Amino acid sequence: NFEYTMIRTGVVYDAFAVANGATAGTCTVSKGAAAITDAMSVNAADTTLTRVGTIDNANNTFAIGDVLRITKSAAVSTWTIGYLASTGYVA
Repeated sequence: NFEYTMIRTGVVYDAFAVANGATAGTCTVSKGAAAITDAMSVNAADTTLTRVGTIDNANNTFAIGDVLRITKSAAVSTWTIGYLASTGYVA
C-alpha cells in the first residue's frame, strides 16, 4: 500500500494498474478513507494493464495536506498509477 500527503491541490482524473508478474487481486485509489475509484480487478499476466471503471467526483479533488492512498490486496504485485492534475502553486 502507498500513501502520499499532497503538497499541492489536485484532481484525480484516471487510474490504472500494470501487473508485475502473474498476479491476482484488487487495487483501489482513495482520498484518505474515502474511495475515489472502484476496485480494479487485477487478475492478469505480467504487463497487463487494468483501468479503473469509475471515478467518484465527490472525492477526487485534493487540498494541500489531504492523503492520496493506493490500497492493494495482499497478493497483488503491480505498479498502480493515477493521473493527477495538480493546480495551484506552492513556494
